[in-house]
Amino acid sequence: MMAITDLKILLLAAGQSSRMGKPKQLLPVAGITLIERTLKTAIEAIGEGVYCVLGANAKLIRPIIEDYPVQIVENKNWKDGLGESIATGTAAILKKAPETKGILILLADQPWVDGNYLEKIISHFEDHPDAIIASDYGDFYGVPALFAKANFEQLKKLEGDSGAKEFLNDEAVPVIGVKAPEKLEDIDTPADYQRFLKSPHL
Repeated sequence: MMAITDLKILLLAAGQSSRMGKPKQLLPVAGITLIERTLKTAIEAIGEGVYCVLGANAKLIRPIIEDYPVQIVENKNWKDGLGESIATGTAAILKKAPETKGILILLADQPWVDGNYLEKIISHFEDHPDAIIASDYGDFYGVPALFAKANFEQLKKLEGDSGAKEFLNDEAVPVIGVKAPEKLEDIDTPADYQRFLKSPHL
């Protein structure tokens, strides 16, 4: 079985939250912020191997999370899109922990994700350590997704706003899908946020 120390979680929180109108990472959720909720889920899944990429509003977000067991990476080029944040975070992980065998990419605005779902992805990866394990949304693959070492160079070259989505849905790339929970969606707008607050998850 793969040691949990061989895995890292890359939590992406560099976006500007333009559709929300304010930093969604700092929205209150059950007594803590949205980013803290997602960060706690990541820490519960693998312990201290969590890296968080900040960008827009980094000065506001950093004080909220810096006391958690997390490595904070700042993407100065966050305006270049999600792909740039993935590339920056992957490079930071490999510089500090070159022995890493898998990187699980998670978005800060996916509070529907829980520890059980991340553990399911990790379990599939333990059985298929050379594969990409991605969330299966029915008509496409997306994040959370766990990438094998063979894919790290591609992650370091990502750019633009599509992130890893195009890479995951390239027919030439072998992907094992894990059925995503029905409500596994991003929180992008005030309506999304209100819907989440009314959910039974809280």
